[in-house]
Amino acid sequence: MKSTIVKTLNNPFSEQRSQSRNPQQYFVRIQIPDNEEPETMLALTKDISDQGVAVLTYVPLPIGTRVLIERDNFCIASAEVADWEWDYDCDMARIGLKLIEKTENWPITC
Repeated sequence: MKSTIVKTLNNPFSEQRSQSRNPQQYFVRIQIPDNEEPETMLALTKDISDQGVAVLTYVPLPIGTRVLIERDNFCIASAEVADWEWDYDCDMARIGLKLIEKTENWPITC
C-alpha cells in the first residue's frame, strides 16, 4: 500500500536525520505555554529519537511553536515544532518536534 502523506512545507532539513528513530507509540499531552491561556492537546507518539519526537494529532501547529511534552502528569521535555505534514491514511497531522531540553522524567515509557 502506498503512503499518502503530503508535506505542507518544503523543509530540506526534515529528511536529514542524524539518528535512527524508534517506532514507539505512547499517549502524551502537548502543552502550548506561550498562549494567553495555555492550551493542551492529546497526541500519540509515532517515533522517538534522542533529538526529537514525531506525534500524531488532529490539530497542526505552526513551525517554531514552543511546546511542553507531558506524560502521566509530568513534564518530560520542552520542544519546538520543526515541521508538520498531513497524513491522509489516518487523517491526522504528523508533527515533528525537536527536543530542546529533557527533564529528569525522560524517556517516555509505559
